[in-house]
Amino acid sequence: MKFTICPAFLSPQELTRIAVESESCGFDVVAFVDHVAHPETLHTPYTFSEDGIRPWDETAVWPEPWTMMTHVAARTSTIELMTAVYVLPLRNPALVAQQVSTVSQLADRRIWFGIGSGWSVDEFMLTQQDFSNRGRRVVEMVDVMRRLWSGEMIEHHGEYFDFDRLVMQPTPVAEVPILFGGDAEPILRRAARIGDGWISPPANIADALKTAERLKTMLIEEGREKEPFEIVLTTIDGADKDAVSMAEAAGVDNIILTNPWLFEVFVSGGAFDDTDLQYKIDGVRKYADTIIAPRR
Repeated sequence: MKFTICPAFLSPQELTRIAVESESCGFDVVAFVDHVAHPETLHTPYTFSEDGIRPWDETAVWPEPWTMMTHVAARTSTIELMTAVYVLPLRNPALVAQQVSTVSQLADRRIWFGIGSGWSVDEFMLTQQDFSNRGRRVVEMVDVMRRLWSGEMIEHHGEYFDFDRLVMQPTPVAEVPILFGGDAEPILRRAARIGDGWISPPANIADALKTAERLKTMLIEEGREKEPFEIVLTTIDGADKDAVSMAEAAGVDNIILTNPWLFEVFVSGGAFDDTDLQYKIDGVRKYADTIIAPRR
């Protein structure tokens, strides 16, 4: 089982230091989160908390994921790089495909592309994208990007995107796995039908495993149960050795730890992390020593 560190709400400089340290002490993957801006007033509640309140305030920092991934790729050699998750329908698929291809070349195959449909109507308004059809657009966007990554001359005439014959270069060094993030039924179905994996929302491991079982049933229904498929759990109890063992025994491929020095990050107010960088690095090392190292 892989261990992913997700250093959230950090400056680009801190995030880079944490990523480099994580590689040296045994983490397998570093994940990059995605938001564009922090609206003062929300038109939609935050999906992953009971009260709808975001677990961060306006001081939270959101570095652009592909810029950060390129920077971290240049300073590391083995740790894999994942978006967890990237709000795909905020963007144009051709531009995203070009970004991913370029980073794949620079990172030498170390890319996992975790995507989400998004929950904040405010960000869709900001980027002038339609919130109401975002799920259907994601399906077409994935098709467009995969065809662009082929390096062949293609054309596309779909419901949302339309272009004549063209070719995009460079192509990714290797096939880019696309993982769908979320636990709504339509998202799970998309993952089962066209995804290379699934990323759970923040949850305790026991609850996330229940969702994973629903997804496995869908994979059987889609005739894909024997195909490679990555199950990734974003955990809020990843410091619990018994819970981690439960995930391992269930065949989970990867667990994500958001700021392992501060496991209460996904409760209201938990993002207000004013600890210094050395404290965070010490927390990364402690987690690696107590949870990861005994499993290697």
